[in-house]
Amino acid sequence: MVASWHQNRQVMYTIRSAAAKLGLSEDQVRRRLRVVLRRLDGQAGAWVARGPHGQLLLAPEIVDLIGASESKARQDGVTFAAALAAFAQGGASVAKPEGKSHNGAKLAPRPENPDQALARAIILGAIIVAIGMILGLTILGILL
Repeated sequence: MVASWHQNRQVMYTIRSAAAKLGLSEDQVRRRLRVVLRRLDGQAGAWVARGPHGQLLLAPEIVDLIGASESKARQDGVTFAAALAAFAQGGASVAKPEGKSHNGAKLAPRPENPDQALARAIILGAIIVAIGMILGLTILGILL
């Protein structure tokens, strides 16, 4: 009975060993794990556990998923979350997001909140009025 239990037992990875396997830093693995756990919506009990001293232990499936998603993200030039979503949808190809590029990261265009648009219009109007007043007072000072 004990021998069969040892044969069926999975090897779990620590954050450090997963980082070494994937060629990422420990912080990168933690960030990508957060994205995966959000995607699993709290259903990761079989793949993530706590070990001695509260260490996170990751099942090989999670480490392989992070590795495959990271490779897909780098290959397609998209974010890790977008590549992970593509895997969740059956491995479909990920479209490159349209938007600005900031230090190599793709930033998708952000929809503008109507309140922000109103605030921006009010500030722009106030700036125009202030410039008009300054110019008017300058011209008045020159004429007098």
